[in-house]
Amino acid sequence: MRFEIWQTPRGEQRWRWRLVAANNRKVATSGEGFTNRKDMLDSIVLVRGANDWPIIDKASGECVG
Repeated sequence: MRFEIWQTPRGEQRWRWRLVAANNRKVATSGEGFTNRKDMLDSIVLVRGANDWPIIDKASGECVG
């Protein structure tokens, strides 16, 4: 499992996330877009719980948490 995060294109510019299983199927999404990255990451912490699933930034490919 992993979280993927990204910012939507210009105009809306919202942060979003999705939880992806090992077989690349989407398990969950943020649903709403967040106006700032910190709020988006805070929502991942709530869903993630005690799991150590990585958070991957789709734009850079980097693990951010």
